[in-house]
Amino acid sequence: MERIILTVIAATLALGGLVSASPSAHALPRCRRCGRPPGLRNSSRPRTDELGLLPPSPNPYPATLNEIHQRFVLEAPEQTRERRSLIFEALRLHVAMMRRLFKHCRIWLAGGFVTHKADPPRDADLAFLLPARLMSHALSQTALPLWTLADVTGRIGAGGPLGLTPRLQPCLGLTDSFLVNSESLANVEYWRRLWSSVIDRSGAATVRTKGFVEVVDD
Repeated sequence: MERIILTVIAATLALGGLVSASPSAHALPRCRRCGRPPGLRNSSRPRTDELGLLPPSPNPYPATLNEIHQRFVLEAPEQTRERRSLIFEALRLHVAMMRRLFKHCRIWLAGGFVTHKADPPRDADLAFLLPARLMSHALSQTALPLWTLADVTGRIGAGGPLGLTPRLQPCLGLTDSFLVNSESLANVEYWRRLWSSVIDRSGAATVRTKGFVEVVDD
């Protein structure tokens, strides 16, 4: 992910830098009939393209966990479903813990898990958008295990062997989780661009873009 992030930063700068936007630009458009944003419901389901990607959209596609399970586990290519089922269980637990700790939180879900690619996804990419006043709590001992950590050194138990890893992901590595200040428009736009980017097998950003998902309550 670090390599991907650096690649997308370079691509963003080449395109003219981060775009500022008003808060209303990040609000989800809502259906006039039901009042809910158009998402992965059966009546308005966006189709994946020939590469298994959701079509590009200026806003994430809202979906409940049940809808995500239906679309990206049960309806995914058969050879990927076993891995996807494991990732989904980790995703459900991760989201439940976040919602317990933070009531004011938007959850953006991206990566190979929200595609129908033929290869099994490695994990679920998550960006949690929190207001600035909750940043210190997000870095507390209670919440720290919910984030992807870099350059981690620690002992296994008190006085146990010393371990070191360049990267430690939550949920046994099945989720890849990042913290976003929702009050920083540049920060939000950066993650919108990153989650919309299409990365090739070498880790380089392509000119294509794709859609991603916002996890919403039932």
